[in-house]
Amino acid sequence: MAALAIVTTLLVAVADRPSRADDGDGDHPWTLAFSDEFDGTEVDAGKWDSGFGWGPRSAGSFGFCDPENNVVGGGILTQRIEQRPQGGKDWSVGCLNTKGHFAQRYGYWEARMWMAGCSGAQGMFWAKPKDESWPPGLEVVEVEGDEPTTSRHAVHWREDGDGAPAKREMLSPGPDFAEGFHVFGAHWSPAGVVWYVDGVERARTEDGAEAMAQGGHLYTLLNTQVLSADSDCGADSGAAHQYVDYVRVWHDGTGTAPEPGRPAPTPAPSPPQPVGPAPAAEPQSALPLARVGPASAASSASRSRRRRCWRTVGAS
Repeated sequence: MAALAIVTTLLVAVADRPSRADDGDGDHPWTLAFSDEFDGTEVDAGKWDSGFGWGPRSAGSFGFCDPENNVVGGGILTQRIEQRPQGGKDWSVGCLNTKGHFAQRYGYWEARMWMAGCSGAQGMFWAKPKDESWPPGLEVVEVEGDEPTTSRHAVHWREDGDGAPAKREMLSPGPDFAEGFHVFGAHWSPAGVVWYVDGVERARTEDGAEAMAQGGHLYTLLNTQVLSADSDCGADSGAAHQYVDYVRVWHDGTGTAPEPGRPAPTPAPSPPQPVGPAPAAEPQSALPLARVGPASAASSASRSRRRRCWRTVGAS
């Protein structure tokens, strides 16, 4: 019991600061600008809206964002993938965004997630401009069900402001991200972006830093998606879920302050939705990240079978 108390005290003590290496300007104190621990019984309407910022569907993918596919219970957000056609799409998926509630320029984004592992699935934690321009964009993490041991991290920008779209993507080998919780983080600063997985720096880039800054405030998104018409997620319901323990975004005083959105409407009372058993896993320690050298992560060419939900903004 004494050991448990010590661990609990340690986790609480570090919860108010970013679990990251001090790779920024030490003169700027970190402040927690946005967080959701998913401790309630439904999605917090004061923090999130269902869908993407532009609507419930995207070109080149097979999922329709259904509010019912975002379920909160037991301290976990569950984002379901279901073979339930609607809105011109073959699948129903879970998507959340903070466009109307929170956006910021520069800072540290972090989430503790257990990714979907069925074939054709995609799980993402990312950010894009409030004006829905694309690029620029920050991909904190993407994991595909067909490659669950690889995390993808990327920045997107437009060359010379209005030129051709460009991308710098890093692939990081890891454990099976569909077999347990892992902590994914990204520090975006005027110098570029540094990515972390489970407390270890996995990649960094200066590419597109100036163009990224021109995108202004970015809002945050969490979503599942289906990338393949022959996905087996309908037959593998146990792997057709993405679990999120928490989302936290810090600001370090650089750039402009976080920008609040419009006040959220008061949600109508509704009974809590039933939630299946939460995945059993020991929590990851929230200790500060150690600085290590960048992983050997190379840019990858786009593959025709991979259709990212954010590549084309808008309905289809």
